[in-house]
Amino acid sequence: MTSTSSCSQGLAPRTDTDAWWRDAVIYQIYPRSFADANGDGIGDIQGIREHVDHLAALGVDAVWISPFYPSPQVDAGYDVSDYFSLAPEYGTLAELDALISDLHEVGIRVVIDLVPNHSSDQHEWFRAALEAGPGSPERDRYIFRHSADGAPNNWGSLFGGPAWQPVEPLTGRSQDQDWYYLHLFAAEQPDFNWSNEDVHEHFRTFLRFWVERGIDGFRVDVAHGLVKAEGLPDDDLGPDRWNVVAAEGEDAAAARDKLPDVGPAFNQPGVHDIYREWRSVLDKLGTDILLVAEAWVPTEADAALYVRADEMSQAFNFPFLTAGWDADRLRRVIDVSLSEYGAVGAPATWVLSNHDVVRHASRLAYPAEMDTNPG
Repeated sequence: MTSTSSCSQGLAPRTDTDAWWRDAVIYQIYPRSFADANGDGIGDIQGIREHVDHLAALGVDAVWISPFYPSPQVDAGYDVSDYFSLAPEYGTLAELDALISDLHEVGIRVVIDLVPNHSSDQHEWFRAALEAGPGSPERDRYIFRHSADGAPNNWGSLFGGPAWQPVEPLTGRSQDQDWYYLHLFAAEQPDFNWSNEDVHEHFRTFLRFWVERGIDGFRVDVAHGLVKAEGLPDDDLGPDRWNVVAAEGEDAAAARDKLPDVGPAFNQPGVHDIYREWRSVLDKLGTDILLVAEAWVPTEADAALYVRADEMSQAFNFPFLTAGWDADRLRRVIDVSLSEYGAVGAPATWVLSNHDVVRHASRLAYPAEMDTNPG
């Protein structure tokens, strides 16, 4: 793609037209289940090291390593308790450094997960927030609200149930009565407050830390979250996001997969300011450092906003993933994707599956009556 169209939108010409990630094949590794080197029943970094030659033989250009940070594992490691370390069951940072070196030696780049919407409730910041009490700087790093009439609004968790957790049962203090914290996912995953400068600095430091260790890119979890609508208004979908489109007896999990994340907690314009900030940080650290958006947004045009020249490199093309084995759907998605992404000089990223959906070999082989993809 040329940079002409991105210039027409008031952006500087793209300088990444020859970047490695434009036509890369990226292999996802779930460290907990990929390979167990020490026989304790849990995959580990050394296990990955022992299979670097196999990865090279596949011809992949990069590996995407799912969260390896210390975590209580409430959500498969996406509840991070320390963003600057390695879970001890996976090994040591020295072993991780050695893996990065091994992969680079055979020409494979390394992409890791970045989880910026929420932390674990075991993160030191959240523990400090509970200890510090209402109105404290520590609590301002997360989204705490007072409401004497129940939850502050009607938002529902994407994991089911309300998105607000009462604080008093956690602290046992009367001063926390009628206080709640927001969690768009599990109750053990409190949402960060991206209006707080400490949060911004935390993730700027995160980017520098891992790039300096040799990381070549980041897959950004819930990239369309982070910023919430001003005033936290009610959600038109109501409090039960999980089952909202399953009213006719459709399997709830399948229904959830076909519902883009819409409403006041998602895809707010302010998220793009964050990614411009990150791009500025990364551009000072090196060239062609990858940022990939996991953004479940309604349209290809919405997704293309995340990959403008001064923001991210790629965005998962979820409409392509959910198109099913249907020529008309696929043709429409491909044509629209090439047009919308091309308008900002970005490549379309063809995604068939990831860890959140049934693998495509199984999904596309279902009988037609079991096809749960959107029409």
